[in-house]
Amino acid sequence: MEHIYLIAYDIADERRLQQIAKLMEGFGVRVQKSIFESALSPTELKELKWRTLQLLDPVEDGVKFFKLCERCEQKISVIGKGGHTDLLQRLLIV
Repeated sequence: MEHIYLIAYDIADERRLQQIAKLMEGFGVRVQKSIFESALSPTELKELKWRTLQLLDPVEDGVKFFKLCERCEQKISVIGKGGHTDLLQRLLIV
């Protein structure tokens, strides 16, 4: 079963930043410069975390994975640009 994750990162080095961004683009939707929404199975989450660990410097960089429960996801509100993406519904349609 997939769950929605909000993934935020702060990467100190430009080269690592680009690598992390490219990796995240393969797993989710960019909603801000360093924030992604992703619908991930437990296996996909494990793979993404492992691949992220291979790219970053744990002393200089940070990546946070926030699992959103169904109730939490329904309570997201957006003001201005950058509407909420309904990842699970989109994945079911495709």
